[in-house]
Amino acid sequence: MLQAATPAAPLGCFNDGPMEGLCADALIHKAGDIEIWSTKPATGDGVPMSPDLADVIARLIRAYDAHEAVFPPQLLTADPTSVFCADTAAASKGCLTPKPLVTWPFASGYEHNRPYLMKDGRVRLEWTEGGKLKYLSYITAEGNRVGNIRTVPASIAYKRPA
Repeated sequence: MLQAATPAAPLGCFNDGPMEGLCADALIHKAGDIEIWSTKPATGDGVPMSPDLADVIARLIRAYDAHEAVFPPQLLTADPTSVFCADTAAASKGCLTPKPLVTWPFASGYEHNRPYLMKDGRVRLEWTEGGKLKYLSYITAEGNRVGNIRTVPASIAYKRPA
């Protein structure tokens, strides 16, 4: 669950932060003044990606499509890390402890959207299931190598003003 994004309009589309380029979709949970909203896949491409970074991201995606058990080592930094939060409840309870990066957190069952280069330099990959956005992977590259992939549910917490 991501909490750092600011909606352009109350639960509209996001212009910055980790949800940049996404729009809120449907209310999926409410507890008091806190709401959890699903999001729609981005319709744009973000900022232009360098050819070298685009190649690294394409090779990571091919590893998923080919069901490779591990990423090719030449794509990774010396000590790459990953974070995977399977659901919104887990994301709020500290599943964010980095582990060694080996491959994608799920072997199959999801479709990937096109990579989205964010203003902060990270690449976001969106994962859908049955046409619904389920997970967001944030890829941090160091030069032409991946140093971290953080995958979290594609939902946003929003606190309604009193």
